[in-house]
Amino acid sequence: MDSTPLTDLEAAALGFVSSLGPCTAYRIRKCFLDSPSARFSGSAGAIYPLLSRLEERGYVTSSEVKTGKRPARAYAITRDGKQALRTWLRDVGPAVTFADDPLRTRMLYLSELPPAARTAWFDDAEASIRSQEARIDAFAARLPATPFVHQANENARRLNRARLRWLEAARTALDGT
Repeated sequence: MDSTPLTDLEAAALGFVSSLGPCTAYRIRKCFLDSPSARFSGSAGAIYPLLSRLEERGYVTSSEVKTGKRPARAYAITRDGKQALRTWLRDVGPAVTFADDPLRTRMLYLSELPPAARTAWFDDAEASIRSQEARIDAFAARLPATPFVHQANENARRLNRARLRWLEAARTALDGT
């Protein structure tokens, strides 16, 4: 087995293949594109080369399948791929970091906007976070209904609620500044 650690994107793709069963690159791309997380790219330019690398490393195999007018490749996880995914899963250290939050970064420089634009910024941020609930549910519906998928999506919901509470407190604290 290749000893190079999986990137989070590689592991997420392996996870999709493992949980969905043999699936096409298009279906994997769709999972990334439909995800409420903007962390990973679902672009063809990211996913197709990624799957090729995983196949070269022996983590997935592919076979030609008919999906309409033209053939496609269906990817299945191998025993080495399962082991690599399990190794990545057990290594929680890199996952417990200070979360990247572009909204928090924008807050650092909010003084650059006039008061009315700051108010609109808070309104827009809150509306955008609220709109994520439907995306979270749609994403969960595309994955196998397991308690683990439920808990992962519950985390997203709770993070959104915490962000809304943070925005409300920040709006109140900064009112009039």
